[in-house]
Amino acid sequence: MSGTNPMSSFVVKDLIKIKVFGFDLSFTNSSLFMVISLVIICYTLHIWTKYASIVPNRYNLFVEKLFFFIGAILKPDLGSKSILFFPYVLALFLFIFVGNLIGLIPYSFCFTSQIAVTFGMAIAIFVTSIFVGLYMHGFMYFKRFVPVGVPVAIAPVLVIVEVVSFMFRPISMGVRLFANMISGHIMLDIVAGFAVSFACGNVFFRPFILFPIIINIALILMKFLVCYIQAYIFTMLCSVYIGEAIKDGH
Repeated sequence: MSGTNPMSSFVVKDLIKIKVFGFDLSFTNSSLFMVISLVIICYTLHIWTKYASIVPNRYNLFVEKLFFFIGAILKPDLGSKSILFFPYVLALFLFIFVGNLIGLIPYSFCFTSQIAVTFGMAIAIFVTSIFVGLYMHGFMYFKRFVPVGVPVAIAPVLVIVEVVSFMFRPISMGVRLFANMISGHIMLDIVAGFAVSFACGNVFFRPFILFPIIINIALILMKFLVCYIQAYIFTMLCSVYIGEAIKDGH
């Protein structure tokens, strides 16, 4: 967190400039913290599975609860196909959740507050759901855009509405995660700035310095909850969209 300009915490900076055939493929601070997030996830899962034993210990129990949690998200929508998408959805949840938590660390970078990252993940889910639908149903998958029992006269209008609604799915997913993360971090930055101003300002205000500090602590605790909720919602929508593609279009 910058403490001066709240938006400076979200500026993408090039760490290693790379250009290939005119395309900018530079390694940025956003890329760095995505790599850090992946390293944390891989190392943590390795440690949890390394100490596997016949009698479950706390590491095994945590992993089991995590697996059951992801399974509970997938089962209602995917049914018997849950196991096929379990690794994908598990990796997605952990990547978003750990990325959200890293963003709470001062002077770090929250890559889930970048619309390019969140929209990219949403597009990946969107394309995956289309490929799954086409694989399961062929071109009959597109029947989902034609409402059942609708008069022929108004069917074209409703088809357009359904297609537009369908195309807006990745936009809503990406913007939801981006907006929630960036707004929360800006709020924390502003309140932290108030606390510093109270401490360094007029002596009259110093007795009240605890108020912004207490509010900041409460906001940080709330942000922990938001980090989890946003990862859960994104994962749940992924399950819903893939589940719709597996089932009959109607």
